[in-house]
Amino acid sequence: MGIGTRDRIVAAGRELFAKHGFGQVGLDQIVQQARLTKTTFYNHFESKEQLIREVLDLQEHQMREAVSAAVEQQAAGDPRRKLVAMFRVLPEILDGGCFGCNLLISAAADYPNELDPIHQAVSRNKQAMSKLVQGWAEEAGAADAAALAGMLVQIYYGSVLDQMLSNDREQSFANAFRAAELCVGSAFA
Repeated sequence: MGIGTRDRIVAAGRELFAKHGFGQVGLDQIVQQARLTKTTFYNHFESKEQLIREVLDLQEHQMREAVSAAVEQQAAGDPRRKLVAMFRVLPEILDGGCFGCNLLISAAADYPNELDPIHQAVSRNKQAMSKLVQGWAEEAGAADAAALAGMLVQIYYGSVLDQMLSNDREQSFANAFRAAELCVGSAFA
């Protein structure tokens, strides 16, 4: 069975937003990419902003699932290793086309007002990643799992931003991995 209309719209938006940014993509481009009419678009979404929120939620969910699966495999059941394994798998996650972090960072920059529903979607997505990492920290027995998760997620998103800006991705990821090791090491010292 073929891809549904709503999914085609989301896929078109996702591709265009990742390639050109949220502000540079208009509704005409989205409907052209999805090969449908504006009327059909509005049968599925109230606005471009609603589409952006759905794209962000989809990206974050896919990224979190990919990270979780890769971390489980990398850590081989060791709860502490999970906390740094997320940094080992980040390059393969991003290279595998899961660019949820990049879209979240772009959305946070484009929609800085905390009352904006798109900014709120970004915040929810970051909280979901924090909850995942906090679960690993609790499983590992961290005294302050919430604080450790907060620091690791900050390093995580910072490393994504750094690799977007850097000419040396390998060094960017190596720095993030080392920072995570130091952070985790001090949490269990």
